[in-house]
Amino acid sequence: MTGGETGLASLAAYSGDPWTPDNPYFQMAEKDGRWLWDNLVWPFIDDSDFSDVLDLAAGHGRNSAFLLEHAHRLTIADVQAGNVESCRRRFGELANVSYLVVNGYNFQP
Repeated sequence: MTGGETGLASLAAYSGDPWTPDNPYFQMAEKDGRWLWDNLVWPFIDDSDFSDVLDLAAGHGRNSAFLLEHAHRLTIADVQAGNVESCRRRFGELANVSYLVVNGYNFQP
C-alpha cells in the first residue's frame, strides 16, 4: 500500500467504525424507510437504469430492500463485514444479489 492509500485506508476505517452491526441507528431508521424512500430517494432516481445496481454503504439493507423492487441485479457493499452479513441474512441467497465487503475508498475487497 502506498502512503496515500494508507491514509485513505485509515480515514475509511475511521468513517466506518461507528457503523458496526449493533449500532442502534439501523433499527431506528428502518421504521421510516418507506416514507424516506418514497419522498426523498425515489424522486431522484426513478428514471435511472436499474439493470445493475450498487448499494454502497448498505448497512442493514434498508435501501437495498427498495432497490430490489426495481433492480435486475443488485450488489450490496459495505466496509463493515457484519453489516454485509446482516444483509445476507436478510436477503438470503437470491440469484440476483451479490455481497461485497469493501475497503471504503476504492471499491476493492
